[in-house]
Amino acid sequence: MKTIKTKQIDGYTVVESVQSAGGFIDPEATKKIVAVEIAKTEVYQQIEALKNQMLEHAVKAREAQIKARQAKQGGKSYDEYWSAYKSEMEKFNAIQTELLPLATTLKQEFTRLTLEHAVYFNLPEGEELCEDDAADEISAALESAASNGTVVALQGGEIVEVVDNRGKRFYHQSGGRWVSAEITKLGETAKKSAIAESDLTDDQRAEIAEQNEADRVAALKPADKAAEKAAVLKSLAQAAASKKAELEITGDTKALETAQSWYQTEAAIVEAKYA
Repeated sequence: MKTIKTKQIDGYTVVESVQSAGGFIDPEATKKIVAVEIAKTEVYQQIEALKNQMLEHAVKAREAQIKARQAKQGGKSYDEYWSAYKSEMEKFNAIQTELLPLATTLKQEFTRLTLEHAVYFNLPEGEELCEDDAADEISAALESAASNGTVVALQGGEIVEVVDNRGKRFYHQSGGRWVSAEITKLGETAKKSAIAESDLTDDQRAEIAEQNEADRVAALKPADKAAEKAAVLKSLAQAAASKKAELEITGDTKALETAQSWYQTEAAIVEAKYA
């Protein structure tokens, strides 16, 4: 017997783990039941019968031993009693040897009956007992699910694998724009045309980043947009001045023209961005 631990997630009874139920067995309650059941087994009854025979031989051997001690040593009575003592002890020992394999069988029966008639403590919330065959089937499904990006759920008495995209973001194009959505519920799937964030190409990532930046700028208040634009242009001017100085040091006679041309190209891009 095993236990399965489940949790309710988005309407699914999701299996979290499968464990042995051994730790939940009530030993005292189980022992009382097994004590009754073990007495019904054939091996137990065989052992009890042999034990009674051993007791009879032990009693007869003891009686013969006492009479032998009381008789005159070397006399006829002594020899008869001593012979009877040895005969009874031989029978006693033979039965004792016969008991050894039966004791092993009895131990196996005890283990079987303990599992068969086990009394279990109240299980924690979310855990329930499960027959070994069903539990093994669930365990196999859990191993498969671990590599498939799914989870195992119990639905209408059946074991099912449910897709688990929770926390994953997908992108698809609509009206010439990239639209993203994050999956938040178990069992939800993205549109067929959607692309998982992890599967985007570098070009697609660049397009999305450019779109996001354009959306951010468009959402700025006019004053904030003007201030940010001025700051970017100032940064470009400083970069152009640095470029001019570097060109002059290397002997470029058109350092100013080159730096100005670079600045004008970059500034035009900024003007278009903040238009």
